[in-house]
Amino acid sequence: MYAKAGTVVCPGNVGKPQKGDTRASYAVINTETDKVDLRKVEYDIEQTANEIIRRGLSEASATKLQRSNLNTPKELKTTPQS
Repeated sequence: MYAKAGTVVCPGNVGKPQKGDTRASYAVINTETDKVDLRKVEYDIEQTANEIIRRGLSEASATKLQRSNLNTPKELKTTPQS
């Protein structure tokens, strides 16, 4: 993917799984070549959910994150994408 002037890139998010994929999504933009690389990385969902609760944030958000991990197909959990 290549960026042009005025391009907005929204690669995804962390903590709000889309299409059953719980990995964190981000983009790397090379301003010299205007190339955009979309990437996904795994992260420890249980640890993240526990940290949400520990910091006094929404327990419902932590629970939703934990449940999304239970519903993620195994192939999405183990297939690296970069």
